[in-house]
Amino acid sequence: MLKFFYLSLAIMFEVVGTISLTLSKGYTQIIPTVSMAISYIICFYFLSKCLNEFASIGYVYAIWAGLGIVLITLLGVVF
Repeated sequence: MLKFFYLSLAIMFEVVGTISLTLSKGYTQIIPTVSMAISYIICFYFLSKCLNEFASIGYVYAIWAGLGIVLITLLGVVF
């Protein structure tokens, strides 16, 4: 059950990092750029913790990438 918690956190931080990447406007805005870097570091930390629990990287990557794309697309439509 902990593996899904780690995966959820990785997905959330990926979404925050990607939104911050857009807001950084080509790395010219310092706060979104720092937020992006920190979010991606935390995202990959939790993704690696999740990979220790799962047997296959394929399942983890498919869920992580798929849900990340869906959430970023939904947030893009809303905002």
